[in-house]
Amino acid sequence: MLNIINVSGREAIQIVVNIIPMLLLSLVIVFALQGAGVIDAFVALLAPMLSRFGIDHALVLLAVTKYLAGSTALVGVIEEASKQAPIAASSLNSSAGFLLNPLDLPGVAIFLSASKRLGRVCAPATGGACVGIALRTVATVMAV
Repeated sequence: MLNIINVSGREAIQIVVNIIPMLLLSLVIVFALQGAGVIDAFVALLAPMLSRFGIDHALVLLAVTKYLAGSTALVGVIEEASKQAPIAASSLNSSAGFLLNPLDLPGVAIFLSASKRLGRVCAPATGGACVGIALRTVATVMAV
């Protein structure tokens, strides 16, 4: 039993150590996109559609950050963005179904690196996650 705990713990630590470069690279990409004005251009391109649905334009940066760099980076960007221009609590609440989930690039990388068996079920799991996120987003928006 102790051997199982030790081997599992060692594997878990190795997964976490292996994912750190991915997390950092993802965060650098988000900041590079933001610094190069790509996110602002994307927001400008989507502005008519965002306005039609009443979606706060600040959520584009949050969504890009979340899905490229993960939830931890999302929290950091929300905190930093709230210092510059407060994001409405209603916007954050209505986007919770879309932004608060483990399906992001680092999350998938962790999932794939865990084992070969998990890697084989990644596609169906991602599809199921997308359906769940869509349903949860609709439910969250309807509740707010």
